[in-house]
Amino acid sequence: MAAKCLAASSRAVDRDGFVPVRNLLEYFQASIELRPLLVEAMLCEKLGETPASPKTQWHLLIDCEQHPIALNDVSKESNVEPLSDRLRNTIAHELAHTLAFRTTDSGRELILSSKRKPVSLVDDVAEIERCTEELSPLLLVADSSIAQAFRPDVDRLRVDDLTRARAAFGVSRYILVSRLDLLTQFGDPRIALRPSLSNVGIGVGKWGADGIPCLLGTPMYLNFDRAIAPKFFHWARKEKQLDFYSITSDPNFILNGGKSNVTELTTKAGTPKNPEIAKMKVELAVEQRVRKAGETFLVLVSANH
Repeated sequence: MAAKCLAASSRAVDRDGFVPVRNLLEYFQASIELRPLLVEAMLCEKLGETPASPKTQWHLLIDCEQHPIALNDVSKESNVEPLSDRLRNTIAHELAHTLAFRTTDSGRELILSSKRKPVSLVDDVAEIERCTEELSPLLLVADSSIAQAFRPDVDRLRVDDLTRARAAFGVSRYILVSRLDLLTQFGDPRIALRPSLSNVGIGVGKWGADGIPCLLGTPMYLNFDRAIAPKFFHWARKEKQLDFYSITSDPNFILNGGKSNVTELTTKAGTPKNPEIAKMKVELAVEQRVRKAGETFLVLVSANH
């Protein structure tokens, strides 16, 4: 399914490295229907009359109240005028659902892994949703898009590079980091070997309701030599989140009330099982955004040599 998603994004991507929703819809033989709905859904219409090879058309039902758009917005979408990143992910998520079905004489049949241990229908649905959500970044960001945004001649990654890439891809911060994290699992693993994507950790920060900024435990892209990463990444992943005051107390750092969005520190580092086997000097940089509860920002940690 991941391979099919990568094939779809590689066919749908434009010259700017942007994947328009209309191209994905064409690839999946799907159309959008705008309706007042409680949840998004996919409907399958059987168009052919030959049982051996029925042709099908998917209809993607979108809640027009939550996403007040016109179909013309979809047809003219570009990296200059993208649909909202939330809607783009919703559409990609629903399209990814279609990959879990196969064509039979009676229509479409859901494919479930024979290795799964069925517990209940609710558990099955939850697992399907979780796996499908992992696929949507592969549909929205092609390998070629990442290769274009993170060129091999760039030695050092900056947080501004990440914000520009996110805008160019038309995705959320969560999707951007999730897609980078999938680099070594699917697609072209050589992209992760590029200097700008090596010896770095990328995550998502969030302002809490209490006014404290936290590093979220997921998603994360960790690509350090010998798989030795700063301990605070492992800590955040284990605890689901970690406040930045536990990472640095630099008064000049923007998350501590200062004006600089970059700071340097020496931290314990290691693997998830042995997180304190080394010390590492790193540069911590964050995307500058409004301090408001629930707002997210990109986090970049680079190893200093």
